Amino acid sequence: MAESIIVHFSSVSPNRVANVLGGMAALTGDGGTVWQYPSPEDHTVTIQFYDHLHSEYDPEEMQRLLDIPGGLPSISRSIELRRSRANAAVQDAGEIALQLIRAFDGAVDDAYSAIWAFDSEPKACRRTTKTVSQSRVKSLL
Repeated sequence: MAESIIVHFSSVSPNRVANVLGGMAALTGDGGTVWQYPSPEDHTVTIQFYDHLHSEYDPEEMQRLLDIPGGLPSISRSIELRRSRANAAVQDAGEIALQLIRAFDGAVDDAYSAIWAFDSEPKACRRTTKTVSQSRVKSLL
């Protein structure tokens, strides 16, 4: 199980991402840049800025990001899993990542096996428990 998932956006402002996150998760008191889902008191995941792209990605990983339409991301967010919440954290992190790339053009690095994005363009951003069929998700190996 990965401890974090990185969501990369190629052409969106940090404020637009923050507005969508505000509808999904609770903003913490940490300067307005950290969210917790479903609530700070009982969170399964923490979402925050990810500023380590150039220091943590090796050349092959950077090339995979360049191969995604839009090129290198303009901003990235890290979805940190709360290990004590086990499967609930994994499920919530996956759903939040899917909702974010539904709302904006982006890609998700699962920090384990692949960087992936949507093939089609469902842009609705709402909290849901529906799963997305594998035929709608494209692996960018």
